Amino acid sequence: MVSFSLTVHILPVGSDLSTVLQLEQFFIDTLNPAYNILRVAGSSTGRPISDAHKQKLRDERGSRIYIYNRDCSTLLCVFLSKTQLFAMLGIHHTTLNSFLGSGAVYLNSFVFTLEPLDPDNISGTMTLDEFVELFTPLHAESEAIRLKNKVHPASAAIQAINIHDSSLSFSLPSLTKMAKHFGVDKSTIQRRLETGAVFRDSWT
Repeated sequence: MVSFSLTVHILPVGSDLSTVLQLEQFFIDTLNPAYNILRVAGSSTGRPISDAHKQKLRDERGSRIYIYNRDCSTLLCVFLSKTQLFAMLGIHHTTLNSFLGSGAVYLNSFVFTLEPLDPDNISGTMTLDEFVELFTPLHAESEAIRLKNKVHPASAAIQAINIHDSSLSFSLPSLTKMAKHFGVDKSTIQRRLETGAVFRDSWT
């Protein structure tokens, strides 16, 4: 028969936090220290996670992202989480969130959704590696344009490309003139330049 001894420590009623932490640190330092992963009293490990933080983790790690072609006729691929998509595609989270479920076309090519448009078809036509190979040059080109126009956005020449009829494409010497041409404020044009979003279903 195995025998063992048990010692019970009872803290006085109203003991303050420092007293509790001192006792916890004493146990960490003296009772089987080899098995203590955390060596400092008061660690947050093991404490309950708030519902808001749990939801944040689910949103970042547990939400599948379905990517369709621009007219949503083909499911290209499925990412298992936002975290996986950020790591593989290099999209900023604010950019992704602005396109998710909005129906807006990213880089004139892709639509992002949190739910499959056809519940009976949830398998993409491309592997993740194949999609990354397709996506990377388009994203790199968009980033190069964004950075170029970000240097002096009010004075840099801006090109408007009509995605339906290239003969309608044109350039203007500044963001201000481009905004005036379309009858919008400069921030509207600047956002399109930074995100690659299609403007009025025709211009990029």
